[in-house]
Amino acid sequence: MHEGYTNFETWSVSLALDNDRVFYNLSRAAAQQAKKDAKNAEQIKWGIWTSYQAELFLLTDTLKEFFEARVEDFDLPAPFADLLSGALSSVNWGEIAQELLEEKE
Repeated sequence: MHEGYTNFETWSVSLALDNDRVFYNLSRAAAQQAKKDAKNAEQIKWGIWTSYQAELFLLTDTLKEFFEARVEDFDLPAPFADLLSGALSSVNWGEIAQELLEEKE
């Protein structure tokens, strides 16, 4: 564990989401959007998930996709892009999503 997080990679992303204004605003907006979108999730209608589980899944997926897409935005040599992708694959996105959803507004 690192600073209470699963690993260094998770802690590092969480730190960025809390300390960078753009990431802060985007992550909080994504959490609010996940709460809205979860209400229409088929898994809730079918009784598979609770509303919170839908919110968590949606936000986890959004955060992961956002960060993974940013790797492609940089023109990094292959070894560096691979290392960055590897580090992002170690992030516990669900842990970060849970933290954002449980944050007091």
